[in-house]
Amino acid sequence: MKFETFIASRYLNFRKRGFISLITLISILGVFLGTCVLTVALSIANGMENEVRDRITGTFANARVQKVGSAVIKDYEELAKIVSAHPDVAAISPTIMGKGTIEYANIQEGVQIMSVNDSLEKLTTDLHKRMISGEFSLDTGISNKKRELPEIIIGSGIANKFAIGVGHELVLMSLINDYESGDPTPVWERFVISGVFSTGMYEYDQNLVFISLEAGKKLFEIDGVEMISFRSKNIYRAGIAASEIVESLGGYPYKYSDWESQNHSLFQWMRLEKLIVSIIIMIIVLVAAFNITSTLVMMIMEKRKEIGILRSMGARRLSIMRVFLLSGGLIGIIGSVSGTVLGCVICFIQQKYRVITLPEDVYIINFVPILMEFFDIAIIFVAANLICLFAAFYPAWRASNLLPAEAIRFE
Repeated sequence: MKFETFIASRYLNFRKRGFISLITLISILGVFLGTCVLTVALSIANGMENEVRDRITGTFANARVQKVGSAVIKDYEELAKIVSAHPDVAAISPTIMGKGTIEYANIQEGVQIMSVNDSLEKLTTDLHKRMISGEFSLDTGISNKKRELPEIIIGSGIANKFAIGVGHELVLMSLINDYESGDPTPVWERFVISGVFSTGMYEYDQNLVFISLEAGKKLFEIDGVEMISFRSKNIYRAGIAASEIVESLGGYPYKYSDWESQNHSLFQWMRLEKLIVSIIIMIIVLVAAFNITSTLVMMIMEKRKEIGILRSMGARRLSIMRVFLLSGGLIGIIGSVSGTVLGCVICFIQQKYRVITLPEDVYIINFVPILMEFFDIAIIFVAANLICLFAAFYPAWRASNLLPAEAIRFE
């Protein structure tokens, strides 16, 4: 062990009771809390973004190609072939999307209706993996009243609100513009529930229903589809793939949308929140750094005689500077290592056991998600230690400039 390390560790001897040791412990506690809280906060921010992204891309297709003004695409088989031919497209699903009203026992509720081909939708989204009862089937089924009806899949929020489940009958209605009278005309169809899904996102579970493509054509009285939805092999290239497809189609009247552009504000808010939280919590580490500076300044005043003796015995200025830089570094290392370890343990427990839950009607998901990123944890650890070293630089420089004669003159 070099003598600089030996002396630095002796100066940080916590078994000695005193004011300086107390401030040193407070400094370590500040670094510890800062790194621990920042590790947990960034893991929650990463987890929230990842969880929301997975649920959005798992419930809906990654991107869509459609006509301007949601015009009906009659020759959608040809368009489906063009979309499928793109190298980034993994699967496609013709889709009709519209708004309607669900009715059961004289109670009505507005819903978002998705008309899809169930076999193709299983390749395009992960909704079939999130069924909590029944199955992802949009064929025809037998209801509790022994009637053969087209099937519908509803969200868990709707099922809970109406107290209904697999086998129950319900009525789905839409409004169609009557071009002769100019007034909207209601079109309704009776369905049997074949399954109930739960995405974990309150808005989707409360508003989404799925019916077959043929039932959607009948309900909305259209001959064709509104869009070709597709799943991308790389979700981050979904928008690029969709734009290239639209460009190959000659642009107008075709347009595209992807999961990022549809939820741009949500993800921007998440990234901004992550930045703000990081800055606020890093202030804790900065406060600890000021404590380190004051601790080392008082330590220099207390050890003035010892510094003078070391200098008179031949210790170089650089060696004295190293002693106090090591003292600040040790405070940073002890605090950052213990804080990072505890933060990772807390994150692991929450990730595995989901101890902390959230109310579904307030937050978009029902638990606190965690995603530990090695890069973020490494940045926190390195930043905390660099701040501590910078905090120790000025006191170390002052100590190295003490002259031996002046240091021991009044001792």
